[in-house]
Amino acid sequence: MKRMKVLLAVPWLCWGMGTAVAGDIKSYSAPPSVEELKNVLIGNSAGGAGKKFRKLKFNDAKAAPSAPSSGSGVGGTVAMPIQFGFNSAEIDPESRAFVDAIGKLLQHEQALRLEIEGHTDAAGTETYNHDLSARRASAVKKYLIDSHGIAPERLRSTGKGKMEPLVPGDPLNARNRRVQFRVAG
Repeated sequence: MKRMKVLLAVPWLCWGMGTAVAGDIKSYSAPPSVEELKNVLIGNSAGGAGKKFRKLKFNDAKAAPSAPSSGSGVGGTVAMPIQFGFNSAEIDPESRAFVDAIGKLLQHEQALRLEIEGHTDAAGTETYNHDLSARRASAVKKYLIDSHGIAPERLRSTGKGKMEPLVPGDPLNARNRRVQFRVAG
């Protein structure tokens, strides 16, 4: 039993060491490169597409881009710890580098359209969290439009509130407070 607890704790202890891939969501602890985002969101035409990861895989954020985690190599999701002021939709200045990485990708890939999803932890009511997550997703969309010149029709924003936690076993975990980006269909 003690060994099982240690094995379960290892991935969470390593969270700050780089990125994590779980299912079709790749989480970042440092702003990724345009190439890394491109590989995850729209696939890697240079090979490696179709690889699946059934476990968490930790990568050095500065390492070469890894293959996409989705089964088809297209349509992955990236989660970023974009921070906002308390009860606010104002992006913290230190989090702008994450949004800037997405902006650079969108400038590079002119046909790409993204869905921006705001997520909260479980603190607060469902209604409040849904509204807050929608306002935060809209703030990220506005930042991409204003700071990177991205056409508004290429971006859709939505709030998910606390309904889709990244860490389901710990609804108050800070990792549940995030913004996710996925290719819009």
